Amino acid sequence: MNYQSTFLTLLSYLFTITSVAQGIYVTLPTNIQPSGKLVVPQYELLELAIDLSDIVISEEVLDYLNYQGSDYTNYPGLNPYNPEDVSFEFQFLEDGVDYTIYGFFTRDYHYKDVQGNIVTSNSTNVSDWEITNNSEKFIVRFAPQKCGTLFPVITLRYRNQNSNSIESVLLNLPFDEIEVIKNDKVSEAVINWNQSRGAFISKDRSSNSTVEFIPLGINAIWTSHYFPNVDRGRSDHLLQNHSLMSEYIDAGASLFRIPMSNWSYNFEYERLNNYSDRLNVAQELDKLFRIAEQNNVKIQLDIEHGTITDAGGCEQGWLKKPSGEHYSQWDYSPYNTYGVSGSDIHQGVLGNFKLGPCATRDDFWTNSLAQEMLRRKLRYIVSRWGYS
Repeated sequence: MNYQSTFLTLLSYLFTITSVAQGIYVTLPTNIQPSGKLVVPQYELLELAIDLSDIVISEEVLDYLNYQGSDYTNYPGLNPYNPEDVSFEFQFLEDGVDYTIYGFFTRDYHYKDVQGNIVTSNSTNVSDWEITNNSEKFIVRFAPQKCGTLFPVITLRYRNQNSNSIESVLLNLPFDEIEVIKNDKVSEAVINWNQSRGAFISKDRSSNSTVEFIPLGINAIWTSHYFPNVDRGRSDHLLQNHSLMSEYIDAGASLFRIPMSNWSYNFEYERLNNYSDRLNVAQELDKLFRIAEQNNVKIQLDIEHGTITDAGGCEQGWLKKPSGEHYSQWDYSPYNTYGVSGSDIHQGVLGNFKLGPCATRDDFWTNSLAQEMLRRKLRYIVSRWGYS
């Protein structure tokens, strides 16, 4: 089973099936030699991470992270969100078939109050996020579906800036094999559409029985539009979603629709193929997936919310052009060649100053560079949440 391909199919229906419980987290330092065996329960999350400072191209990646410009084709260093620059790959052999799970780049954030003090997510004084120093890392997430022994390899592929060729480095693992054992505690069901019954049918993994799945939940997990920093969201509003989801679960909800809208969980908005401005909201989405997994409820993830081609005003409807006309989402789209400029950017709170590849909304469907940028975003989504 190709899990990446399977999840891409699910993405086409904008429906994500969560199926794992609390995961096993393993740090991947490069100075540990392979030895022993790692035991992982079936369906549970295995997360392997390596710090940016521990890899050979750390300086080149930092050059890009420190880049304040918005050019997505000509920039300093190596872009960790561009798989043609850097690719962190988990490979293993199962039933005679080679599989590759792609990793993703991220960094950690903590919360602070209006005075700049570090606070917990439970605090009533949360005001904003702050990057945790030296927390940059590459992560691979994988939830094994079959019992047995896997022989994994972690490979870092990167573009040599001098020769422009692709080089590969094998990274040392703290184990030399993974044993996937049967998980008797997990009985979550895989959901499929049954055409003859006209209903979703769930097949329990442990009992092999089938029951009708009735998605009961909310078309929400929606945050306020009125942020002090609309382009980055606001932490206290996103934190409300944690308690909101838990409250609905307690009331019997089984499905949540989570739109990756510009004012909540869309991590690509200010700059095309540069997610550094919004990794904080990706971290918040991680937490919603954890809540869903721990409570065996499902997530419908809307991976695109009109940013690319929508001519409607939506969340920017309260902002108007000097002519009095409302801005559209397309005006602010990172794919837009023209977008909003000058004084219309509203002091930088909103606005496209990226010069995207598409002169018109229709160009998005035919422009090869736009298609490549979207493929990279989809790969990041699959890499970060496709295990679930």
